[in-house]
Amino acid sequence: MTGRMTGRMTGRMTGRMTGRMTGPMAGPMAGHVSSHVPELQYFRTPLMNASAALPTLPRLETEQEVETALPWSTIVWNDPINLMSYVTWVFMTYFGYDRAQAETLMWQVHTDGKACVSQGSRERMESDAAAMHSYGLWATIERSGD
Repeated sequence: MTGRMTGRMTGRMTGRMTGRMTGPMAGPMAGHVSSHVPELQYFRTPLMNASAALPTLPRLETEQEVETALPWSTIVWNDPINLMSYVTWVFMTYFGYDRAQAETLMWQVHTDGKACVSQGSRERMESDAAAMHSYGLWATIERSGD
């Protein structure tokens, strides 16, 4: 070993043995980190043709394909509390339905006990159901076709 290399190793060893480390590497693990990092560099070897060693994985469905295959619905349920005019107003305000469509859905809720008010991704339907809850309506989500 050269004198320069011996000097560096001695300084590192002395710092670790006495527990005195200064600078950005000072801390409870400073001696361990500083003494092992340079040694690890000698054991690194480049990977040769790493892509050839990887197995071919099956193609996964994208989020859009899943949403198309399994759309979700927001269902609003009948309740004995809210007025029919209020339910119509909520449908017009939140979903942007015109009065005729909103009243049709409101009558479906009133007579059938429930109505599907929106369809789409699960995340969007969860958001719609939470919005209906904030208006005081009873709402759930379910997969379309269930």
